[in-house]
Amino acid sequence: MKKSHQNSGIKSKTKLPEPYKLVLRRKWKWARHLARLKDDWALYLTKWTPQSFNKRIPLPGRPTVRWKDKIKKCAGIKWVEEANDRGTWSQIEAVYIQQWRNNAETDHERESDSLSSQ
Repeated sequence: MKKSHQNSGIKSKTKLPEPYKLVLRRKWKWARHLARLKDDWALYLTKWTPQSFNKRIPLPGRPTVRWKDKIKKCAGIKWVEEANDRGTWSQIEAVYIQQWRNNAETDHERESDSLSSQ
């Protein structure tokens, strides 16, 4: 019979960062990199909204949340200017990761509640 291991035990032994934190940090650093680029093409594509999201053509259901929307929610509308200040950007990064964590926990609680009510 195989011996099972707890996730917490594996995490403490490997001392690797949690995957979600690693992904969020990389996204955050990429956003700063895009904001500081001299070439506006990559930043333009990040800010671009496809025509299907135009108000004239309503789509059924909830609007899709784009990557830039999550950055704007945390860093504000002028996130491109904020990215030029490394100290401020690092502080906002911590809030961004914590905000994601709180949302994930809330979603998990909703799923647990809906499963227990069935």
